[in-house]
Formats: sequence, C-alpha cells, structure tokens
Amino acid sequence: MTYFIGYLGTEEVNKYYRSITADLAGRFGVKYLAENVPPHITLKYPFDSDDLSSIEGTLVDILKDKKPIPFSISSFDEFKGKEGTIFLSIDKNPALQSFIKDSIIKLGKESDYYAFGNEFHLHMSIARSLDSEKARLVWEYLKTLPKPYFDLLFDNLTVFIFDSGVWKIKKTFKIPS
Repeated sequence: MTYFIGYLGTEEVNKYYRSITADLAGRFGVKYLAENVPPHITLKYPFDSDDLSSIEGTLVDILKDKKPIPFSISSFDEFKGKEGTIFLSIDKNPALQSFIKDSIIKLGKESDYYAFGNEFHLHMSIARSLDSEKARLVWEYLKTLPKPYFDLLFDNLTVFIFDSGVWKIKKTFKIPS
C-alpha cells in the first residue's frame, strides 16, 4: 500500500481549502485537489509499506510529551524556480520547523525518509502542475482576493492511504492535550 504522513487541518481551514480549490478548478480548469486528497500539510511524501506498525509506533513516540505548536497561514505563495505550484503559505515558525525536522529524522529510522535541507517549506498546495501561463493567470486572480488568515495548532500527525484512486485518512495521531 502507498501512504504519506502529514498534518490534517482544522475544519475551518479545510472548508476554505475546499472552497478555494473548487473556485480555481471551475475558473481556470485546474485540478480540484480537494477531490483527491483531504486538505493537509505534507511532512513525508508518498512511500510504500506492507506494515506500518513500526512507523505508527514512532509517531506515537514522537508526539508523547509534546504540546501543540501554534502557527499561522497568512498568504498565498508559489515556489520560486518551480513554476506550477501555488499554495497557502505557513508562516515561518522556528519551533514548528524544529519539530518537523526532528520528526523526519526519527521516522528515518523506520522508513526511507530523507533529511531535508535547512529549509523545509511547509505549505498547503491549492494548484499544482500548472503551465507558466495558467500559473500567471491563477496568481493574478489570487492577488485580487483577501489574503487567507488562520491561526492553527499543529496538534496531529496523520497517516493517509492511497485507496481506489484517492487519498484517504487512515489514522490520526493527536498530541495529547
């Protein structure tokens, strides 16, 4: 089976995500991302595994003794030099960046996780695989909209599974509160 690990957003941000991705799909003919994957922030890109028990154990271990980490989404952005991906941008947060980096290192003992460079740009993609003209049109449109703003708590790690052509939530591990 194929999985990935990410943060599952709150219902408030998920509602906005579904709305903005539906708007972009209808207005510009881009892929409606919310149709194929729940709104999330990816931590570990898709990987194959026949047994998740050791990874799930590591997720429990990572989250024990942790507190939820506050963070914000406050703008749209795009990857520079990697046209075609536009996203909701997560504000830089040293505590969250450190938690993510430490989590990836710990998970590396259980899977084929790879270490990221000094920058791991947390984001929530709203449009992907755009050619340069479509990316320009989408970007110009987004500049006319109010900037998104959400104060959130990073309080979970979620395992997503690819099933019947779509990504579904397999299991969510919450930070104890």
